[in-house]
Amino acid sequence: MGILRFGSQNLGSDSAAGAEVPSSTWHTVVALEPGCVLLEVKGGPFDPSQPKDLAPWAPEEGSAMVQGYLQGLAERAGKSNGSDTVGS
Repeated sequence: MGILRFGSQNLGSDSAAGAEVPSSTWHTVVALEPGCVLLEVKGGPFDPSQPKDLAPWAPEEGSAMVQGYLQGLAERAGKSNGSDTVGS
């Protein structure tokens, strides 16, 4: 698993950063600070009738396990020194 940190805390308050994740790559984003905004762009057209392609190991949306799962992800991201990258 790779961890890639991005955001204005790394580049200055007037800067923005992003990441390109190869298609068909499992990924998630965890906001470590309040006020974070994410824009994910995918090939279209968008079809809301198609189900989300969720990772089979992640808890079901709305389940009691979600909070602990997200906390674990945030802890792993917080322990990263920033040298890991997506796909490593």
